[in-house]
Amino acid sequence: MKSKTKRMDEIRQILETYHACGYYKHTAKRLQVSKNTVKGYLQRAEAAFGTVAQALATEEGELHKALSQPAPSHACPGAGF
Repeated sequence: MKSKTKRMDEIRQILETYHACGYYKHTAKRLQVSKNTVKGYLQRAEAAFGTVAQALATEEGELHKALSQPAPSHACPGAGF
């Protein structure tokens, strides 16, 4: 299943809602997106900026550039798969 890319205002809303409540499930339910969508954008934001708060303080263009990249991979390097 191919994922649909979120608009920047939707991504910012995901980050803001999570920042306010601190839970993937609550954020996902409130915004009617999957928990994996919330988790993916949060992982990208934290990888690029360190914290969600720092990501939210970033200019729109820089935030878009950082969050439009694929989510960090958790594959084991050198596993040969």
